[in-house]
Amino acid sequence: FGTLLRPGLIERFDCYKRITNSNNNERNETLKDGEQITDDDTEVAVAIIKVGNQLNGHVGIVHGGIVSLLLDEAFGWAIEALYPPETMEKEGRLIFTGNMNVNYRKALPKNTPVMIRLFHIKTDGRKIYLKARMEDFQKAGKEGVVYSEATSLWLAVYTKE
Repeated sequence: FGTLLRPGLIERFDCYKRITNSNNNERNETLKDGEQITDDDTEVAVAIIKVGNQLNGHVGIVHGGIVSLLLDEAFGWAIEALYPPETMEKEGRLIFTGNMNVNYRKALPKNTPVMIRLFHIKTDGRKIYLKARMEDFQKAGKEGVVYSEATSLWLAVYTKE
């Protein structure tokens, strides 16, 4: 985030890959054209975030564009958890955001720690489908507040002929 990662702005952004024992969730193999993988909404990563008090839209409420930025960045980390950059580099591919749709469920108050949970929906050829949920960090996965939800389509493209 460069200049945004500091007190009052984005105060914390830590992303963690989910570790599984299932071989179904390992994506270190070659991503083949026409390959279809369905993980049935497997959680692949989580991000712990805290936005300070200087990125507001309305007084005391984090701007929706910042929420969208955080979701997009977290999706990028989920892609790296699924398809390590060194694997994609060997194959001569890069993966880019093709589309992202955000549904804002509740205003995010300033200085609120949140968790973004990231899920792999499916991979269909060069298309990778993900979804995410931004939740109250203290009660994530329980009766906690859901601030936003998003879906995203990522595209693997060749960089070499």
